[in-house]
Amino acid sequence: MIELSSDAGIAVAGLVAIAAVAWGANLSVRSAANGPEWALAHLGRLRLVWPGLIGLGVVVMLALSPIWIGLAVIYVVATMWFLAASLLRNLHRIQNLDGFVDIGAERRAEILGRAKRYLIGGGAALGLVGAALLSFGIIGWVVIVLGVVLVGTALLLGDPDA
Repeated sequence: MIELSSDAGIAVAGLVAIAAVAWGANLSVRSAANGPEWALAHLGRLRLVWPGLIGLGVVVMLALSPIWIGLAVIYVVATMWFLAASLLRNLHRIQNLDGFVDIGAERRAEILGRAKRYLIGGGAALGLVGAALLSFGIIGWVVIVLGVVLVGTALLLGDPDA
């Protein structure tokens, strides 16, 4: 078993949380940009990935000490799996009830513009909170990177009004 310091453990758990936030933000904006069919296909493909990621968390739990590092990985992955499965179920329900309705380019641009503003605002707020937490070490950096991920996602949206 590999013994990690608390800072290294927080860094590992933080990287998993950062990956989860990046995936979730990407899923949200790409769904808004590409439509619910894209989200349905994407989430359908991921159904087979989640058990493997849980298995990776178990390996981390058995390979790294303290044990909470692996438990944190399992918790984040299990939460992502639950949220993805819930969204997939709801998308199937909507598709089976009425089908997916095109909201039009104007409404889509409005949604993406709002998403961009919220992502930049949330990312900036996280960056400021992370900067305030830098005296606590790695925790501050994890929060700053979470903010950068949100701002980066917003910038990848481009100009929704174009």
